[in-house]
Amino acid sequence: MPNTTPRVYVYSFEDTSVTISHPNFGSYTAFGTGIGSIAVSYANDVTIHDVASDLAVVVSKTAKRNGSVTFEIVQSSDFNDWMRRFANYIEQAATEEFALATISISNRSTGDNYYCTGVSHRKKADNNFQSQAQNRSWEMMCASITQS
Repeated sequence: MPNTTPRVYVYSFEDTSVTISHPNFGSYTAFGTGIGSIAVSYANDVTIHDVASDLAVVVSKTAKRNGSVTFEIVQSSDFNDWMRRFANYIEQAATEEFALATISISNRSTGDNYYCTGVSHRKKADNNFQSQAQNRSWEMMCASITQS
């Protein structure tokens, strides 16, 4: 008799951890339970097709690895406070410090791991005040994102 047991997959955002580090400012580690969401986005395509007049397709490999990591975090959290202080620091720091930060993201349940270098914020998170706590969106630009 064939095995009819369905495959079961387990995912937990609580298995996600992220560490942002800057050699002169320090580091912060957050876990899935303290973050609304994390989005890792590459900025460029890695394949480009050019079509010649004879309809031959030339495939170009352009494995660019820059992109961004966006954190949605609660406005009253320690993580948001750290991000605000970090943004203030690197905006006032010497130019050579501006993109020294790194981000490490890992999720034990999926095995996903990302390492980002050349990190700085696109802009400070927009701020609004309502009757309930809201999330702040921090988009961090990354010169290089590698996945393992």
